[in-house]
Amino acid sequence: MPLGSHIRRLNPRDTAVNMNRRRMIRRGATYAPALPEDAPDDGVDRGIPAFIICASLIRQFEVAQNVYDKSFHELGNERDPIIGTQEYTIPKRSIRKVLKGLPAFTTVKGGAYFFLPGIRALRCLASLNS
Repeated sequence: MPLGSHIRRLNPRDTAVNMNRRRMIRRGATYAPALPEDAPDDGVDRGIPAFIICASLIRQFEVAQNVYDKSFHELGNERDPIIGTQEYTIPKRSIRKVLKGLPAFTTVKGGAYFFLPGIRALRCLASLNS
């Protein structure tokens, strides 16, 4: 994974302090049958909804969308092209490569935040008399 990719930002392995603070549970599922290779577009909506569970929207999910740490591999606030940008920097010592004019890889059709109770709240609810 490139250092600036949204997945690497969340799991920087040995490249960042407090790397476990960014981990999330991420799952995707496809909808509609796959379009066969070389087949013309049949107009059927296809996609991958993402399901993400995390403890802190700011510290985890929002970091995947934007780099808030300007010193993170000297990427500034650059975004990963998978989640929407036409320019991408591959940080490499001593030569950095900037890719420009990238096509749109994804189209976001919507989104929502859903909140789940934590373990403490679940224990409290389980202890209530009904």
